Amino acid sequence: MSGVADRISVVVVLHVQPGRRDEVERHITEFCRDVAANDPGTVTYVVVRADDDDDTLAMFEEFRDEAAVAAHSEMAAALTATLAPMLRDASVVSGRIVGRPKRVGG
Repeated sequence: MSGVADRISVVVVLHVQPGRRDEVERHITEFCRDVAANDPGTVTYVVVRADDDDDTLAMFEEFRDEAAVAAHSEMAAALTATLAPMLRDASVVSGRIVGRPKRVGG
């Protein structure tokens, strides 16, 4: 079993075309349900809308290992293709987790 140090994290920042945010969020919400039901290697999948820019979304994804990244990427291919025409641009940062606070009492 892999530990926290082996996990892979991906941060994706999406800049949505004006007027398309609700549609993008709908697709992401559906994808989140699919991840929860069918993607056991994804440890964390959180999507956040920026407070200062309604057209900027950020995804934080954490995977158990490289195999989990590959499986998730296969699932995400359709979402990526669907969202592409609705985005101005997107950027991706992928790497190993270097720090995480310890939970006290839980």
